[in-house]
Amino acid sequence: MNPKDLPPTLESQQIMREDNFEKLDELHERVGDLRLLTQDIHSTVQRQNTKLDDLSEEMSGADDKLKIVLQQLKKAMNTKNASFCGITLVVVLFILALWVVIKLI
Repeated sequence: MNPKDLPPTLESQQIMREDNFEKLDELHERVGDLRLLTQDIHSTVQRQNTKLDDLSEEMSGADDKLKIVLQQLKKAMNTKNASFCGITLVVVLFILALWVVIKLI
């Protein structure tokens, strides 16, 4: 009769249980590590979402300012009596608005 065919002894059963408990403890540690990692990812995503929301609001404000400057530029270009100084002022304001938009990004 082959020794592998024999039922396990109490001693071998105890050894197998201890091995199973060790493996279970290792698995528990790994699950705990994964939990910490997912919590870290979650908090990072929340921070990034907040930053994206803030950036979106700032860009919306810059977009409104840029529209105003473009309307003023269009109005100045359509006016027959617009002076060179007025057009220059509008162009400088437009460049300043672009600089603000770029700086916000």
